[in-house]
Amino acid sequence: MTERYHQHIEALAALPLCLGEDGAAAPLTIGLDREAYAYFEHRFNTLAALSYDPETPAALAQAYGKLSNQAARIALILHTCQELDFPQTVDPLRVNLDTMTNAWRLVDAAASNLSRVHGDLALTSRDVKCRRAVEWIGRHGRRATVRDLVRANVGGVKSVSQAMGLINELEDRHLGAKSVEMAGGAERVVFVLPKETL
Repeated sequence: MTERYHQHIEALAALPLCLGEDGAAAPLTIGLDREAYAYFEHRFNTLAALSYDPETPAALAQAYGKLSNQAARIALILHTCQELDFPQTVDPLRVNLDTMTNAWRLVDAAASNLSRVHGDLALTSRDVKCRRAVEWIGRHGRRATVRDLVRANVGGVKSVSQAMGLINELEDRHLGAKSVEMAGGAERVVFVLPKETL
């Protein structure tokens, strides 16, 4: 696979520049055949509708707005590679429907990940830290002492004061409650998640 990749890169690098009538380098315009154009237009309009839908979260709408451009770029790359592999089977100046469909398959894979993680796109580092702490505490019996948090470096805490700061923030966000327990004649702070969390 790696060897084939290198062959493609070498072949692409060896392609001659397109020259204009004046002999200077000029861009080569590669278009879409009728079926590829219709398919691209349909997919573009579908994504545009999602981007402008008021129900679509802003961070996700921005990401959707970029996918059509990515599909066009990927189609051009696939078309060029196909022309290198099978030069007699494709029109060198027109992307066909098969190539465009394959490009959109790759974009669809990216889009499925976007919808899965879109809630994380607008999170601050503090939000992420609290979420990870709640997940860790949930996996460890729904309760954690200051010592537990420091030992496991939960949320990046390295000291007792940082662990107390994290516990206070979790409590301020109403993600659970702290309490003081006696253990071995000494007091210790414990943070407990409510049953409905996670």
